[in-house]
Amino acid sequence: MKPSRNSKLAQLLRNIVPEESERDELVKLLQSANSNILEKEQLIKARDAVNQNLSRIEQEVLQQQIDIGLVEPRFDSIAGSLRAWVKPKWVLISEDDPLVKKAKDLALANKDCHSIHTSEAGVHIDLSIINSKTAIDEELKNRVLEISRHTFELYQNGLGYNNLLFMSAVLGDMSIKKPGVFQNLLLIEEPEAHLHPQLQELVQRFLMDTGKGGENIQVIYTSHSPTLVSKVGIENVNLLYEVNHQKRSLPLASTKLEDSDKAYLEKYLDVTKSQMFFAKGVLFVEGICEALIIPELAKIINRPLDKYAVEIVNLNSVAFKPFVNLFTSQTAVQCFEKIAIITDDDRCTDKADMNTYISKDIDYDGISADILDKLSKGKPSGRYTEILKLCENTSIKTFCAIKTLEYALGFCESNIFVLESAIKEEFPIVGKSLSEKLSSLETIDEKAACIWLFIRYRDNSKGALAQRLCNKIRKQRENISKGIAVENAFEVPEYIKRAIFAVTEK
Repeated sequence: MKPSRNSKLAQLLRNIVPEESERDELVKLLQSANSNILEKEQLIKARDAVNQNLSRIEQEVLQQQIDIGLVEPRFDSIAGSLRAWVKPKWVLISEDDPLVKKAKDLALANKDCHSIHTSEAGVHIDLSIINSKTAIDEELKNRVLEISRHTFELYQNGLGYNNLLFMSAVLGDMSIKKPGVFQNLLLIEEPEAHLHPQLQELVQRFLMDTGKGGENIQVIYTSHSPTLVSKVGIENVNLLYEVNHQKRSLPLASTKLEDSDKAYLEKYLDVTKSQMFFAKGVLFVEGICEALIIPELAKIINRPLDKYAVEIVNLNSVAFKPFVNLFTSQTAVQCFEKIAIITDDDRCTDKADMNTYISKDIDYDGISADILDKLSKGKPSGRYTEILKLCENTSIKTFCAIKTLEYALGFCESNIFVLESAIKEEFPIVGKSLSEKLSSLETIDEKAACIWLFIRYRDNSKGALAQRLCNKIRKQRENISKGIAVENAFEVPEYIKRAIFAVTEK
């Protein structure tokens, strides 16, 4: 975008003004400007100063003279000298400006106008007021325009915004119909570079509209931005990956997705979940508790998920089917080798089977031998068996908790201690009653079931409780790293341990 013969602005002007007659008009304007500026005393003095010294050097030998002016009056010179800058949205008439009183009078006369406001620094005037119906003094108007011309050069802008300017110039050039050109292809590398997420979304929408417009422009871009991926649509995403030192491409449109799956994913894939497309491994979980706790558990066994580029995706207890179909085509299996699902078997939830059903109205103090018997005899839910069937004969591995995560975490005395401590922090009053109840129980089965009933009954607080538990696990790890002895160190349930290793093993 800097002035040069080969700049995008120069190229754009050449394509916008192809006719010689129109180009000549611009050349004549430049010739006139050159003539006018040469008549100015300042320019004459500068020219004469050079010529006087030149005469002293050359004496009677060459007797050359120079003249000065603007750029050479040719169309290419005009095109090559074009520069771009970002116009300010508003200007400040400062307190020491001679026209500050007129600016304050304007603000006073237009109290309800959002384009003018005063501050300790002076009067801020939005440039939109110049072309509005607001009455403004001519001298003040000229002052506003004068200040607005003092703006930042391109090199003073952020890199992201300069990329947008360059992209706009390129698209402006491509949109001009040229003889013999029927299709344009715009290739962009990382349009998200140096842009904040909201501006990335605007760029994405603009590029999509450009591709759909009537300019015959196809847009292809490479990106590492989950923001862009979440907005572009499943049909338009191609994942690039490497297998045996060979580069491959996986168009998501060619996976096993049904139309209903695509519609579901279009709605469900947000910025966070779209990060899985950039991961080496993906671990699907079904709730906020798993999403918060499992990364901490992974650190306990020295398998931090970020170190192994594993993305944990919280499905919020919704359907796994669209995601399973997304990752089980032949090419998708090569692209995503390490995928696992951590889920619950949700036994004892079938109301049709009263021999095993456990009512949701039962709190921790309702723990009984009958509940323990149902938990031991209960069959996995239909939802869980459906997940197993979906993943059968695929590379996706499933790992299941007996009943729920909370129940599984409780099958260890040291975990009971940490869970109890977190619960008392979150529920100071009822937490004490829970502690008394746990003290009266003898077996680990009873205690695990009691903890599960307590948390299930307060389902709306599971996320906050999980966060407190994470803090305690994190504190234990910090103490261990400092060589401080830790009693009741938290232990990782076996099914979670196997799931973590499944997505982190090389």
